[in-house]
Amino acid sequence: MTFSFITYFTSTLLADAYRAPDPVHGKRNYTYMDVVRATLGGKKTQLCGIAQHVNLVGVTIGYTITTSISIVAVKKIKLFSL
Repeated sequence: MTFSFITYFTSTLLADAYRAPDPVHGKRNYTYMDVVRATLGGKKTQLCGIAQHVNLVGVTIGYTITTSISIVAVKKIKLFSL
């Protein structure tokens, strides 16, 4: 329940930021980084970009480890002869 509320709240914020600073005549922001640039500007945009890339690398490493563990488990129960 908590995570669904957080997802709803952040989605609402992002939808409100689609046109910034004016909701009718403001510039369209097509990406999350465009929203950050329009709202915060400058160095904070670079910091946000770095944080996004670090998160992407971390998630990729996590999926790689999980996949390798799963493949070993499948191999151990001999469902497939690899």
